[in-house]
Amino acid sequence: LKNRHFLIFSLALILFSLGFNLLNALLPFYVKVILEKPEGLVALFSGLVLASMILALPIQTKLSEKFGKKKVYAFSMLALGLIFPMLFVVGFIPLYSPFIQTIMITILIGLALSGQFIYPNAILADVIDFDAKQTGLRREAIYYGMQNTLQKFSFALSSIIFGTTLAFFGATVDNPLGIRLIGPIAGLAAILGFIVFIKGYKLPDEI
Repeated sequence: LKNRHFLIFSLALILFSLGFNLLNALLPFYVKVILEKPEGLVALFSGLVLASMILALPIQTKLSEKFGKKKVYAFSMLALGLIFPMLFVVGFIPLYSPFIQTIMITILIGLALSGQFIYPNAILADVIDFDAKQTGLRREAIYYGMQNTLQKFSFALSSIIFGTTLAFFGATVDNPLGIRLIGPIAGLAAILGFIVFIKGYKLPDEI
């Protein structure tokens, strides 16, 4: 906890994970209530996210070589913070069907999300190397253990926010506001994570 860079990185990761966990919880409700499709289509959207993430890996590699992993990681978080709220307006825009709009948003999410799966462990490794230079100790296990613990805290918090939002604002076909609001809430969490990271994390890409 004396390692300021770890605290900054962890807070950004918690905020992003909060938004991502909200989206994971949202998907079955979104398919059934907003799109009015069978829940079996959740697998389609999950597959699209995975496929677009894999397709984006070479792009992420090129971007990190040019700009550094720290910047690419931060701006992928910002991109997701701007994409998540698009789920709120699906069906309101007279362009394609709500189903096609959701597919397009899902692909964008997958493209940006690849950065959030590639870089966090690499950045945490830099934090650990910095700690080793300061203390003379190698403490990878405690750092990765603490990171996993904090992510579980984020999951618990997202469950509370998700349930409260749906209960208070509605989660039915006649009143879907609670479901629609999850996208903007997740986006806000990701943008806050971006701000925390870009303002507070100062380690270089190579320690």
